[in-house]
Amino acid sequence: MEDQKVTPISRDVDPLGILASVEGGMYTSNNQVQYFERLLKKDKWIYNAIKPQAIRLGHLVEVQCTFSAVPTGPTKYRLIPKLQSICILDRVVENVRTSI
Repeated sequence: MEDQKVTPISRDVDPLGILASVEGGMYTSNNQVQYFERLLKKDKWIYNAIKPQAIRLGHLVEVQCTFSAVPTGPTKYRLIPKLQSICILDRVVENVRTSI
């Protein structure tokens, strides 16, 4: 944890301050989730950083996560999932709904 810088939680991620108010909780660069949208520009896919609020019901998304096995006893482990990123791949449902 020494190489992780403790940072304040962005209001984009925690608009009501609920996560920031958790006693003893630390938010480091290791806890940050990245948010992207894939766009086709000039026959090439690009990935733009977006705010989490841009993700809506009906979007086709790709979610990347990692799993760590943490020992909890001599022969027991706990599987810890960690969300890495969310990428909007397609807004077709949103576009159809708003064009009606």
